[in-house]
Amino acid sequence: MVRFVATMDKPKPVHLATVLRKRPVLKRFFQRQPVELVFLHGALAKDRMKALSDVDVAVLFKDGKYSYENISKIILKLEDIFKREDIDLGVLNRASPLFGMQVLKNGIVLYCRSPKALKNFRLRAIQRYLSTAHLRTTFNRRVAEAVLRGSP
Repeated sequence: MVRFVATMDKPKPVHLATVLRKRPVLKRFFQRQPVELVFLHGALAKDRMKALSDVDVAVLFKDGKYSYENISKIILKLEDIFKREDIDLGVLNRASPLFGMQVLKNGIVLYCRSPKALKNFRLRAIQRYLSTAHLRTTFNRRVAEAVLRGSP
């Protein structure tokens, strides 16, 4: 997301405790949406928001239910709830294995439709992450080799 700071109002600070107090409102909203899981991640999940930090949210939609319309509806509602225009919504259904694992490790569950949904997501995220570990290792090694050679 690109934010044009000069043309936007200064974002109001959001603290983790404030988000956690809004869980009942979030739950009521997400119960009516085609989502299985919603995570808060990034700086806000660590309660370390800075002036230019955005609000990072990751959503796992029910199978085949992620659409521009559903994503837009969620972003608009989160902007209203948090009184901020800088919501960064990640869709876990199509996320990389690394992103899914980072959300799983560092994220805070804001909404969970069922314990089974969370269990299934955990299992899939870990399996995808582990099954692609060799690709990340190869990529990182080649980047390091290129840097040492001085080539782009």
